Amino acid sequence: MPSRLPLDKQGQLITAAYQCCVEIGLLSGVFNVELMMTKTGPKLLEINARMGGFYLRDWINRCYGIDLVKTAFLISSGIKPILPKPKPTCHIMGVMCVPSAHGTLFNDNVVTEKLNDLAKDYEIRYNIIEEEFDLDIAQDMEEPICNIAFVADDKDKALEGLLMVCDSLGVHNECYDVKKLTESFMV
Repeated sequence: MPSRLPLDKQGQLITAAYQCCVEIGLLSGVFNVELMMTKTGPKLLEINARMGGFYLRDWINRCYGIDLVKTAFLISSGIKPILPKPKPTCHIMGVMCVPSAHGTLFNDNVVTEKLNDLAKDYEIRYNIIEEEFDLDIAQDMEEPICNIAFVADDKDKALEGLLMVCDSLGVHNECYDVKKLTESFMV
């Protein structure tokens, strides 16, 4: 975040998201619309009458200064929020950690201690879903454990920092190749 797509493609996605909401009657509130840009234009993946995933509030607030929970509360209270035109103040790049690749890693307090140490020198966003989880159940469901992200002034520094953090914590491993997952951002 922010998007690395050209402004015209971003505009297409924003227009498509708005049109999807209007077409199904979502006129007032905070909604989660997931789209993918294809060769023929935006393709709807998912739409929900709720806020987006657990780390998005944190990222949007940090990057754009807009608190989606506060915005949703104001709207549900009949108050039209006054929002600034979204202008990013940073770049955030992150990964989801999953039980099959990271379960044992996050059952250990050593990772939390390393994250806290790294956070002293760098701005790292760490959003955990549950403090404690049953590894056997978590692996069966393969729901994300947490999201780890790196904040920087530009995209390249954010990617470089994310790779450094993932290497130092053991998030990058044989089962979860962070470098491969992020290679399209290396352009």
